[in-house]
Amino acid sequence: MRRNPIITNLLQRCKFVENVGTGINKIRQLCFENNIPEPEFTFNDFFTVIFKRHTLNDGINEGVNEGVNNLLEIIKTYPGNRTPFFAEKLSTSVKNIERWIHILKKANQIEFTGSSKKGGYNVK
Repeated sequence: MRRNPIITNLLQRCKFVENVGTGINKIRQLCFENNIPEPEFTFNDFFTVIFKRHTLNDGINEGVNEGVNNLLEIIKTYPGNRTPFFAEKLSTSVKNIERWIHILKKANQIEFTGSSKKGGYNVK
């Protein structure tokens, strides 16, 4: 249903709209193809579309949590070592290890003991 036919016609002529009335189906199809929850459509005085958060972040968080948990186990097994050692053991970059160490320090699960040159990470 066209609410403003003048604007609708103008948008069609400017090629901003392909076909009138196909947008909702395209949105639903794209959400389905990309594993995104289907949005909620409401029409009271205004037409509203509510998109739900993408669930891909859950997979990303699971990957980070897995890395953090693996690092914690390696620190328990090999206490007193530094980031390059852990990066080699986990076959990842030192930068990833530093990110995961930051998470573990913030959670108060590990600590750095010893001098800055000779010290290493230990479980609390």
